Parts: sequence; C-alpha cells; structure tokens
Amino acid sequence: NPWHEGDVGITNGRIENVGQLGKSKAKRRINAKGLMISPGFIDMHTHSEISVLAIPTVDSKVMQGVTTEVCGNCGFSVAPLKAETAEFIRSQRGPHGFPDFEWGWLSVDEYLNTVEKTRTSVNITLYLGHGAIRASVMKFADRAPTTGELEEMKHLVESGMKDGAFGISTGLRYVPGAYADTKEVVELSKIVA
Repeated sequence: NPWHEGDVGITNGRIENVGQLGKSKAKRRINAKGLMISPGFIDMHTHSEISVLAIPTVDSKVMQGVTTEVCGNCGFSVAPLKAETAEFIRSQRGPHGFPDFEWGWLSVDEYLNTVEKTRTSVNITLYLGHGAIRASVMKFADRAPTTGELEEMKHLVESGMKDGAFGISTGLRYVPGAYADTKEVVELSKIVA
C-alpha cells in the first residue's frame, strides 16, 4: 500500500492497530514524527546459511531492515545431506563464499535447530538445493540418475520438507544441476508439492 501518516498500536509485541490513535491509552508512547515505520523486509535470495551462524547478529542485514532471510538458493543448500557424502558437499563451500565454519548437522531439522540455538538476529527459512541433493547422492556425475538414485533424492526432499524446508531451488546452470534433465526436476518437485 502507499505510505500514509498515522500511528501504530502494539500490544504484547504485535501490531494491533494502524491509524489515527492519538486518543488511545498506552503504557508507552514513542514519538516517531518525521520517521518511517515499515514491516521487516524479507531477503528472498541469500546464501547466508553459514554466515548467520558465524555472525549471529547479522548486522549487515538488520541495519537494512531485513528481518527474514531465505537461504538455499541457486540449487545449493546446507541440508539435507547424506552421511557418506556430507564432507564432499561441505568442501564445496569455498566457491560459494561460506566462511570456514564447522557443520555439525545432516538434516534440515538439525540445521534449523542449530540456527535456533545460535539465536540469530534474523529469521531463517531454507530452500532445499537441488544441486546439493543431487551431489549428496551422485556427487558431480554427468548423467541421469538411476532409479535407485532418484529414489534417494526423493527421500532427501521428503525428509527436508517434513523438517520444515520452504521449498526447493534449482541452479540448472551450475554443476551438478546442469547435468539434470527436466524429468528429474519434475519428480523432485512433485515431492515438494
């Protein structure tokens, strides 16, 4: 909506009313005349999965008004991972600019619990990265998955969604997503749906 001049009434930490509230009773009044009030911004495309853990105050985002970051974009996410290939996935962090940080999780649930314990200043939501899922099962193999490999990928997607992932992202111009065909992406997207 277009901006307008008015008051904001907050009860128990939640916005309850917006409008001309000058005659309303309040325990506390803050004069924000000449200032702007807005909801927190959502940054829909970030790669901050690790940096929010390394720098939990997330000053660079908070100072811009960002209160929620959507991570796991471009087909790369930090979960879910298979134990057998987790170190391979973790080793790919360099090109993506992740700080050197110890990853102690495999599942989306474990990652989100790590975020919660770290008490980051922003809300985090996570896409399942198709490339990370593919690499967890096939590393960087330049071929279609076998039936068994596709089933493993579907299982990772299903468990990630049950654990609270926001959806799936693709990076079909990046390895290993570039090796996927449409059928593979459609089959995994059916699980997300």
